[in-house]
Amino acid sequence: MGILFAIFVLPFAFEVGLFFSAMFALPGAALTIYGFSQRGVAAKEVSIAEPQTQEEKTEEPSAALQNGNVDELYGKLLTYYVKRWGPETGKMWLDRDIWAHTRRRVTFAEAVNRIYKQEEKNIKCGDSKKQR
Repeated sequence: MGILFAIFVLPFAFEVGLFFSAMFALPGAALTIYGFSQRGVAAKEVSIAEPQTQEEKTEEPSAALQNGNVDELYGKLLTYYVKRWGPETGKMWLDRDIWAHTRRRVTFAEAVNRIYKQEEKNIKCGDSKKQR
């Protein structure tokens, strides 16, 4: 019985083994050749601190920033964030938003200005509710 098994199964086992070897060896060889062919091509280096885009570089600072009212804008933002999220969380979120801008090589003053522009509608809406 063992000899019949060897006569009928071993040829198939050999073919199956060859098939799986080829299935893994050929793509591996192709990828190796491709990798060696790309050795001279330099990849573009990407970092977290990407340089500013041309649009960000040419953006004019607002009048409030030009007049040196960064402290005033920061105070308004802090008041808005504290009212919205509470004292500790509001300060944390504002600092996080400022950090998100400054890590892209934007000054603190410009970061405060940009955040104020984004939240200006909400801040003014809150001020008008307070006046009523």
